[in-house]
Order: sequence, then C-alpha cells, then structure tokens
Amino acid sequence: MRNFFKKKSVKKVLCAILSLALIEPFGVAAENVPDEEVAPGYTHIVNNQVLYTLDENYKAVVPASLSAVDSSAFAGTKKVRSFYVPEENETFKTSEDGVNLQSKDGSGLYRYASANHESNLYTLPGDVKNILNYACESAMDTTGFVVPSRVEIIGDYGFYGGGNLLRVIFDEKTAPSNLIIVGSHAFENNPNLEISLPKSVIAIGEYCFANCSNLREKATLTEEYSSVATQAGILERTSITKVPSYCFAGCPNLHYIDLPATVKVIADYAFTQCVNMDTVNFAGNTLDSIGKGAFYGNANLHKISIPEGVTSIEADTFAGCQNLNKVHLPETLTTISDNAFSNCNNIHEMNIPASVKSISPNAFANVTNLKGIDTSKNPYAAALLGRYVPPAVVTPAAVSLSASKGAVFAVGKYKYKVTAVGASSSSVMLMGYKNSKTRKAQKPRVVKVGASVKYKDFTYKVVSVRKNAFRGCKRLKKAIIGANVKAIGAKAFFGCKGIKNVVVTSKVLKKVGAGAFAKTAKKAVIKVPRSKKKVYGRILRGKGIKKIK
Repeated sequence: MRNFFKKKSVKKVLCAILSLALIEPFGVAAENVPDEEVAPGYTHIVNNQVLYTLDENYKAVVPASLSAVDSSAFAGTKKVRSFYVPEENETFKTSEDGVNLQSKDGSGLYRYASANHESNLYTLPGDVKNILNYACESAMDTTGFVVPSRVEIIGDYGFYGGGNLLRVIFDEKTAPSNLIIVGSHAFENNPNLEISLPKSVIAIGEYCFANCSNLREKATLTEEYSSVATQAGILERTSITKVPSYCFAGCPNLHYIDLPATVKVIADYAFTQCVNMDTVNFAGNTLDSIGKGAFYGNANLHKISIPEGVTSIEADTFAGCQNLNKVHLPETLTTISDNAFSNCNNIHEMNIPASVKSISPNAFANVTNLKGIDTSKNPYAAALLGRYVPPAVVTPAAVSLSASKGAVFAVGKYKYKVTAVGASSSSVMLMGYKNSKTRKAQKPRVVKVGASVKYKDFTYKVVSVRKNAFRGCKRLKKAIIGANVKAIGAKAFFGCKGIKNVVVTSKVLKKVGAGAFAKTAKKAVIKVPRSKKKVYGRILRGKGIKKIK
C-alpha cells in the first residue's frame, strides 16, 4: 500500500484505526432477540449490564451508569425509534433529534435508531468520524443516508441489510470525503443499493457488497452533494489495491464493473455468481493476481482482457462462464490451474502465450469446442490440447518479414515485444533486461532506449517502455529516451537510486505512468527538447523527478 500513498495518508489511516479501537473496547454482543418479543418495557442486557430499556414510544432509554461497550451490543432489535441518554452519563450522548446514539465527544456513531421512519435522505451527524460496527444495520424504514465528509471509517456491517435502503451518498460538496476504510459486510444484503465510494477510500472488507441483488453499476452525484455533478462507478473513484474475497458475490444484476487503476489483487470469489456480468474494465495495468473462483458462475461474461503482470489463472477462476467468447491472456502468464475454464464452451478467441509452462489437465474440463484456442505460440499447450504443430518452414523471404504482433525477442542486453505490425513499419515495447542474469548485472550502467531496433533483418521503432521495466536497478546512472518513444510505463525506473540524468530526445511523448522516475537520485534532472519543455513539464509533473531542463 505504501507504493500508492504518501506517508501522511498512512499516518491518517493508523490514527483512524487507533481512534476506533479506543472508543470501542472489546465486549460480547447480545444474542439477537426475536422481533416479536421486543415491546415497551423490553430491557436489552449484555454481560449482566443493562444497555437500554424501551419506553411506550419505543425510545431506548440508556442508563446514566452505562460505560463503553462493543458497538455490536446494540445490534439485533429493529424497533428502536429514538434514544435518550441522561446528561450525567459520561460515555454516551444522542444527536439533537435523538435518532443517533454517539460517543460523548460525538466522534463514534454506535447506533442509528433502526425504526426511525425517513422516506428521504437522512444526514448523519456532522461530528461523527467513525461509523462503528453495526451502527446503521437493519435501518428498515430509511431509504437513504448522507455520510458527512468528516467520516473516516465505516465499520463491519455498518449499513448491513437495510431492506429499503436505496442510496448512500458521501457529502463532498464543500470538502473532500475523508473516508479511508470500509469494513466487511458493510453494505451487504441491500437489494436496490446505489452507491459510489469516494476517492479517499483505500481499503474495503470481505462481502462488502455481497447479495445486493439489484446493485446499480453507477451512482448519480448531484450538485447538492458533489463539487462535480456526474455519474460514477461503485469502486471507480477509489484508490483500493484489493477487491477482497466475496466482495460482490451474489449480485446477479451487476452487469459491469469499473476497477480503479490502483487494483493489484482480485481475491478469491470476489465476483462469484454475478450471473449477468458481461464486462470487467481495468483502468490500469497494476493487477498482479486473480484469486480462485473470482468469476465463478458468471454465465454472461462475454470477454475479459487480463492485464500484463498476472502470472496465474487459479482454480475455478472462470468456471461456468459458459458464454465467455474472447479471452486475452498476458505474456506474463505461466500457470493455468484446475478447472480454470471448465464448462466454458463458447470460447472463440483465446491466446495461450509462450510463457505458459503449466496447464492443469482439468483446466478446460467439459469444454468440447477448443477451436477458438490459439496454441500456435506454445507447443506444450498444443500437445496438451491435442493439437499438431507443424515445423516452421524458414525461407529467405520469411526471414525478412516482421514478427507477428505480441512476439517477444531479445537484442543485446534487452528484451522487446512487438506492439504493431505494418506494411511500411512496425513497432516494439522495451520490456527491460532480457533475463534475470543481465538484470542482476545491470549493465550497461546507461540505459539507452534507441529510436529503433533491428531483429532478423527487420527494423522496429521503439515506441514505449514497459511498466516496471528497470524498477529497482539501483546501479543505473543514466537513462536516454529515444526519438520514437510515445509512452513510459508506471514505475519504469522506480527505485533506480543511482540515476542522476534522464535525457528525453523524443518529441512525440504523450504519456508517462505514475512513479516512472520516483525514488531516483535526489538531485536527478530530466533534460527535454526545448520546444517541448512546457508540454513535457505537465506530463512529467509528479512522476518522480522535479527538475526539468
């Protein structure tokens, strides 16, 4: 996580978690009481301590002597309409309308009165920083909440099972949201929920949106609560690095999901049984792993393009995706595990790259139509799937032709990947050193990204540098970016502490990924063409080297 966030943000997270721990000491929650037994006169008791007694108006009267308890102790009953706390109580207070039970300083929300009737949006108290575990759980008569910008944490089961809950809105009109962490099961079992988590969120818990049967893909951010009126996806604005286990499990009407550029991990069964999901959009190329069963049973998933960096398709990942048509597998892939694509009988386009070294015999179990699976680059895969690969016929004319798109080759110390093939010209991406041995040596000390590279009598323009290409090469001294380079990937030279000079000769540079030159020498300088200094200044801003000449 430290790769994405500044020390200030990390400190804020730790302080938020600590404050949550301080106002919510360990305790044992009461067992759920059958709703029909809750009536005026009912007393809620935990560990032989009275938490409240219901009066004739279903107001929960808290004793003056009640001290701090686990917030989950207030979960279970659904008939509380308001709270009353005597002034002499040193631990708790109520909001002005009596609907919320809060810590004495107001920062912790222990419980929203479940039976409070609110047909419009209800705005939670502005002094709340932590919505504690179960705080707004089972709010059966409230259709929507507005979460103030001051809130930093939503605890486990925070808005679980609201029944009629339609919207949760984060007030970002006058100040950015401070929400950092959303707990497990936080919004689970809200059938018709519309929500977009704010940009400040860096972590969410397991089952966060599970069983939200009609969860909407995007939420409407109106001018009333947002500085910019727009439509935004559920996770699209966040900075999360992980989609946790079962996060969207059992959301049958979720048709597509937009994942932020920061996501590195999709955990086990994260999107299982999203039976109508047809598209998964990756905003970036940071993904490292997809867990087992992540898309299990998604019968209407039509296409998936797995980003470079993923090395394994785990067990059952796409099992039961019977309408999966197009699958792009990355060049970094090495393993396809048990039942990874079992019962996927409509694959029309799938490439198995040369990098794949292990395929489970059951990886394509019950798949009778294998015609759409291209194994031409991988003899091992071809043999496993019962294909015959004829030996290549090499002619003088064939040698002079460009390699096919996606082909990887080495020239000198470096490795390249063909990104485009044309009649007059073709292009490649510089991947980095050709193998671990040359990477370890880190020679030459000057990385020169040439304007072009020649391979088998064919010349390719070098148009990009792959993300993480030279990451961590501490002994490098200088980087020269060639004349045809249009893009430098994220963290391409991250952690190259010895680099003091970067020379950009390209006049066609359009994109530089996050942290491309971060953690280089403190006094490092980037030299750019004079005519491009202003434009490149914007492109290179915040990418690691501050001084641009």
